[in-house]
Amino acid sequence: PFTTAKKAEKQNHRLTTPLNVSLSTIEMQLKQHSTTLLSAVQAAWLATLAHNTMTADLVFGNVVSGRTVPVPGLNELVAPCFNTIPFRLNNIHKLSFLEAFRQLQAQNVEALPYQLTALRRIQSLANPEGKPLFDSIVLLQTSSSPLDANIWSVEEDEGSMDLPVVVEIVPHPDTDELSVTVHVNDLPLGKEAVQDVLNTFQKFLTKALENPRQQIIASSTDKHAFSANSLALRNKKSAKTD
Repeated sequence: PFTTAKKAEKQNHRLTTPLNVSLSTIEMQLKQHSTTLLSAVQAAWLATLAHNTMTADLVFGNVVSGRTVPVPGLNELVAPCFNTIPFRLNNIHKLSFLEAFRQLQAQNVEALPYQLTALRRIQSLANPEGKPLFDSIVLLQTSSSPLDANIWSVEEDEGSMDLPVVVEIVPHPDTDELSVTVHVNDLPLGKEAVQDVLNTFQKFLTKALENPRQQIIASSTDKHAFSANSLALRNKKSAKTD
């Protein structure tokens, strides 16, 4: 989904930065706009994707905990329950950040009963050709609590996801920060290009929280470009099915 240099070698990067706005300020802004941190970071990431692809119909993978389904004792289960399900936002060039917040918040609620639905099943129903539904995911981590050293010890803290781009958001109440980590896996993107993506995401998140009624795609020229690109993609898809 990002602009890449021709014949660039595929690379892996992991860049982290704290946002230039304090966590307490972000929480205050979220309260003012009656939205959630998850919906806000999802909207900012979709704005970043739109900025880099000039595409109005966007899909990303949303990582869910899998622990809010009505199964007795699920929260006490010492085992991973998380899953990734696709989220879609169409006509982003016609939306304000606030409208995107509302649509994504509704999707987050509507998706609750389907948290444990296998991604392979969703993909087989949505795209029988087997092509990936998305190539980036958004992961909002919960604030970590200190481990009881009498019970637990950390042997290793490392993991990987087999996706080109992973955006990881971590709140740190102890330092009043919100950190963003972008993981890039096997893409022809240099470190500077990944830093540009990180900066763009931060810019859109700040803009969304400071002025949520602003249009995500503000320029009329860009809006026309999005409409033309969307039409071209629809025509291309129709041609394939004919």
